[in-house]
Amino acid sequence: MTSTESTRAAFDAKAKSYEEGRLGGWYRAQGELVLDHSRLQAGSSVLDVGCGTGWLLRRMARRYAGITGLGVDLAPRMVEAARERARVEAVAGLSFVAGDWMRIDPRLLVEANSIESADLVCCVSAFHYFSDPALAIEKMFRVTSPGGRLLLLDRARDRSLMTLLWEAIHRLLLRDIVRFYRSEELVALVESAGYGEARVAAEIRKFLWRGKLNTSLVLISATRP
Repeated sequence: MTSTESTRAAFDAKAKSYEEGRLGGWYRAQGELVLDHSRLQAGSSVLDVGCGTGWLLRRMARRYAGITGLGVDLAPRMVEAARERARVEAVAGLSFVAGDWMRIDPRLLVEANSIESADLVCCVSAFHYFSDPALAIEKMFRVTSPGGRLLLLDRARDRSLMTLLWEAIHRLLLRDIVRFYRSEELVALVESAGYGEARVAAEIRKFLWRGKLNTSLVLISATRP
């Protein structure tokens, strides 16, 4: 089984309990942080890369009238859960697609879901799974509207021995490709893709935050010129 297949299987297994499980509050808190920095207009378009069960897109659709949201996730069962939750909660304007972001043509993806480009591209706690981080952001840039924004939230290596330990566990024991980055590395990757005004918009470094022993997160905000 490849690293991608292993990751897909792991998240498929979590799909039904992802939002309500032991770390559900921690996952939602990350979404809330991105939501607080989203600053969308009514009718905006949003692309969520690594959308999971679609919690963030559902919250955005409730906060901002008439948005069009597209979520893409590696795990098909996560996508099934996202569609079902949006249906049950009667949240309109959202589409969800199962696929590997590293293999998807992003232009065809958005066009197939009635979005010309995205006013906001989000990637929440998924970036460390991408095998080619520079390409992953470049593909996000391609479908960001001129003047549109990127919000990238991920665990950060900055001053976090626990994050370094968790990366080692992933690589040595779980045998996957997870890699965490320092804040300045993320900013540099975002700028290299073509985004401007790249900056650290928020940081969280706490113990026992929202049910997690140790949390080291950084939110990068950037704009497509």
